[in-house]
Amino acid sequence: MFVFNYLLFSIFSIYCFVIIWLIFGNKKSSNKLNNELHSVSIIIAIRNGKKTLPDLIQDLSLQDYSGEFEIILVDDNSSDGTKDIIKNVIQKDDHFKYQTSQEGDSTLNFKKRALDAGIKIAKNEWMLFTDADCRLPASWLSGMVRYFHSNTDYVIGHSYVKKNSGFINIFESIDFFLLLVSAFGSANQGYPLACTGQNQAYRKSLFAKVGGFSKINYHLQGDDSLFMNICKKICKSKIVFASNKECHVYVRGEKKWLNLLNQRLRWSGDANIMWKINIYFYLILCGFLFLHVKLFFLFLCAIFFNEYFLLLSQYLLIKFVFELLLYHIGCKCLNNTMNLFDFTIWYFIHIPYVVLIGLGSFFHKNLYWKGRKYNF
Repeated sequence: MFVFNYLLFSIFSIYCFVIIWLIFGNKKSSNKLNNELHSVSIIIAIRNGKKTLPDLIQDLSLQDYSGEFEIILVDDNSSDGTKDIIKNVIQKDDHFKYQTSQEGDSTLNFKKRALDAGIKIAKNEWMLFTDADCRLPASWLSGMVRYFHSNTDYVIGHSYVKKNSGFINIFESIDFFLLLVSAFGSANQGYPLACTGQNQAYRKSLFAKVGGFSKINYHLQGDDSLFMNICKKICKSKIVFASNKECHVYVRGEKKWLNLLNQRLRWSGDANIMWKINIYFYLILCGFLFLHVKLFFLFLCAIFFNEYFLLLSQYLLIKFVFELLLYHIGCKCLNNTMNLFDFTIWYFIHIPYVVLIGLGSFFHKNLYWKGRKYNF
């Protein structure tokens, strides 16, 4: 048991150090903004988006950007009338263009092939990405462009899960927010770790330099964090985080636990190959999982042996304080409203959740994405 306690203490100490590192990253001054007008290609891959696409098209039509931009809507083999919606809007607004995922690299899977098809016909150097189930403020495009400096290659955008009601929404909104807070902190420290495809931008020349998605062509997703880390590894790309509220994106939350777990299993499946791209980030992820497995094991021990209850309580309290501080700083820096009740709900679900997702990512063989089955 001495070895168990020693390992737990060591990993917990490293975890607290990482939290402090992220906190200081969040408190660093954000990147300078510019007022230069860039020509931008907005690219969106759409799979069966009949329900959400009209809202997105409306948001895109209301963008307040005075520079030149095009919007490439890529139909990814939809079967619900998505193609007709796109064809209709391109007749009304010449900013919009239609593309099909069939024009993408045939060696790519699902969303990456659709994005590749859109990138092929993009006429501008800067490319901006979001998803069909996102909602965009009118200032989104103009806000993101303000981070397009001459020495910048990649911009990580911020996203929120839209607030509704219920425990699923509470958990998902806090969990997703803390993921982006961590991405913000690490980017400000000069060592960006992750991003989201729901709001990101990068140069077309950068995409070409790294060989597009060819290095992750066999993987289920990977068009965001994996690709970003590839860009950083190969090209030493300058990557910044767009923290200004004017360019934040709202994301549709999941309504069922099964859907949320399936989504996060896909994400964690991407993380399982991170060791090939960013070994340090992979070790952080492994340590994060190992810590939560040990805490869960300690909880089981405390049920049967009272002497472990005090030790467990001490770890949980310290962990709560550190993570609450990160949440507080993140809310302050990213213009979010802090909710202690929601955070507490998230906190007590989070440990078993991490154990389930982390271990499940190694054994879950049949994942679904947009109604299509993918076998690892």
